[in-house]
Amino acid sequence: MTSIDKSYNELKEQFLLLHEAGGVGYVTEKMVSLPERLIKCVWYDQLLDRKLMKTMDGRHVKVFSQGDWNLTAGPDFMAALIQFDNEDPVRGDVEIHVRSGDWKRHGHHRNSEYDSVILHVCMWNDTGETSVSLADGTKAPELLLSSCLLYDIPTLNGMIDMENYPFNSDSRIGECSLAAAADNARAKQLIEMAARERFFVKSLKFKRELTNRKFRDVLYAGVLEGLGYRRNKVPFRKLAVAVPLSTARKVVKSAPPLERVVALQALYFGASGLFSDIEIDLWDEETREYCESLAVHWEQHENRIDLSDRLRKKDWTLRGVRPANFPARRVAGLAQMMAAGDGADIIGAVSSFAEKLKECSDVRAMKSTLDALYAAFIQEGEGYWASHITPAGKVLDKVPSLIGKSLAQTLIINIVLPLLLAAARLDRDTLLQDRLTILFSVFPKLGANQITKIMNYRLWGNTKGNTKLIPGESGQQGLIQIFFDFCDENIRDCSNCAFPKMLKCEL
Repeated sequence: MTSIDKSYNELKEQFLLLHEAGGVGYVTEKMVSLPERLIKCVWYDQLLDRKLMKTMDGRHVKVFSQGDWNLTAGPDFMAALIQFDNEDPVRGDVEIHVRSGDWKRHGHHRNSEYDSVILHVCMWNDTGETSVSLADGTKAPELLLSSCLLYDIPTLNGMIDMENYPFNSDSRIGECSLAAAADNARAKQLIEMAARERFFVKSLKFKRELTNRKFRDVLYAGVLEGLGYRRNKVPFRKLAVAVPLSTARKVVKSAPPLERVVALQALYFGASGLFSDIEIDLWDEETREYCESLAVHWEQHENRIDLSDRLRKKDWTLRGVRPANFPARRVAGLAQMMAAGDGADIIGAVSSFAEKLKECSDVRAMKSTLDALYAAFIQEGEGYWASHITPAGKVLDKVPSLIGKSLAQTLIINIVLPLLLAAARLDRDTLLQDRLTILFSVFPKLGANQITKIMNYRLWGNTKGNTKLIPGESGQQGLIQIFFDFCDENIRDCSNCAFPKMLKCEL
């Protein structure tokens, strides 16, 4: 067997070798003026001596992932993975400053949005303190970069083009770029293999869930979790527990047809806590009427749920979330998706889609069936939400969809297709397995995200990537898989990455 015949996972295990990288540290005696963005770039590229990386209180710092460069409000880097000494690695946010005192000067010690910070990174310490205080009363350690830089500041200033960050950093064009350019066919094959791996791994996760739970309940929980994107996945998952599918369907069955949507919205909003502690008297007449209607239906149906499972408003995150994506809007859209009676809700639509997919004789028919499924997910605002983006917000002639096509596509490729594949495997339905695998390979391309932009730049030197080589979404899924397998854990030194060796088929 040659390396080209092996599975993606076998190749990854064969070539994945991580190495430590060291360098000359640099310490300055003066706190010279430099832009905070330069420090962000240093952290992003991890231009630091690992051996010298210690918190101010003396603990060794190991960075598995420096986090996602945050382009919105809140901490500078989100969801970093860091280990202190020999403790278990922790995931959280990282805040960057020029001087340690900027933490208080910027008011972060009073801002709960920064309670998720696990490390405060600064160039110099001008306070003499070894940690910073969070709004919740806990403390986050500090890392002083001036004691562990790989290069001196003038050199860093000359080598870093700050305008190109976070995506178009020259340091992000790696050795894999040369290898991919030398053999486009091999690059395409590996990306496709990685995409299938990602699809099958997701399916395996759902397969394990299906051994203990019914398909419809797993699908329901998965869809709700997907509605939360990254920041609100957990509360949406809890909402699925607070309002089980069976309960939602009972409300739909008992409510008059014209009141089903608002009845479900009342149940979901009441269980979510999103409409708690609101001063209705201060709102406009239309908003008051809507809230009063919710209150009436909530009083009718609140006994259907266990109030101990009820969420609170503080469980939800609005930080870094655009108003059009606020969880209240997603909840309103969820109620519309689930309001169809007689099992014709989103769960029924997915089951019907699976049966129709097996009847398809070609790719064109599969795509047509997929288009029909979009219609079940996409939700334009009805009633109050037809003219409001946020509760009590300005009345508008046109508002964004509660659930648009982009989110519908995301839910289908990340939840519906792998879950159906898992069910097909358990049922030994080879026809459905075949159809789902084909549909995944031709799934329309979704919008680029931060990871795909980074990977496109590393491989091809631009954020759009090689559209001829990977025209569909499966290619982007492959890039995401490769990122987590290699780049996320080898963020420091691209020259030590094993992926170029896979591209070159070195044994």
